[in-house]
Amino acid sequence: MVANASLKKLALLVTSDRYLDTVKGVFAQTGKENIELACFLTGGGVRALRDPDLLAMVRRGVACVGVCELSWEREHMGERLEDIAYGSQYQNSQFVAWADKVLVL
Repeated sequence: MVANASLKKLALLVTSDRYLDTVKGVFAQTGKENIELACFLTGGGVRALRDPDLLAMVRRGVACVGVCELSWEREHMGERLEDIAYGSQYQNSQFVAWADKVLVL
């Protein structure tokens, strides 16, 4: 997946559920490629958590995941999910500052 073998930390910003398969692929490759992954879901990206496979990966701790609580409400996602960290764009900025590379979908 990653051509640069020195890549260690990747921040994934998910703004839409259009790229759900790509998001799941990044999550799946993270463990195989020895990459630390931090993922922040915002805007329409929070809808990706409706996918049971992605939700299972999140709950397994494949990545450090944050969900924008404001987007969760705006997208009418209902009750908050157990074991999911809800936060703000501040968490997103922390992920970006931490990462070697940032991928926005």
